[in-house]
Amino acid sequence: ESDTINDRFSLPAVTLSITPPAMLALAFANGGDFTGALHFGGAFISPFLYGILPIMLFQSMQKDDNQGSTGRLSSAWNIPQVCLGAGTFGFLIQEISHDFASLKQMMS
Repeated sequence: ESDTINDRFSLPAVTLSITPPAMLALAFANGGDFTGALHFGGAFISPFLYGILPIMLFQSMQKDDNQGSTGRLSSAWNIPQVCLGAGTFGFLIQEISHDFASLKQMMS
């Protein structure tokens, strides 16, 4: 049977995907914990991954589908994209302003 555990799970792949981020987090933690790394991942990487990247992928797929046609997306498809993008950028701006305020408070 070809559906073995080795076909679905690769220990070297998992090790190579976890080790570099863990080493960087430990190197920049300065003896602290992973709170900063978790905050960065949750505040900046997740909105990009779930807010901006889907819009880019959708537009790329639509562009490929519309090569033979007019090449312009209908405005009905743009409304959800604009809402998702605006919400994501608003969230990112809020997080950046909060981080700067926290940094300014720590410096004084």
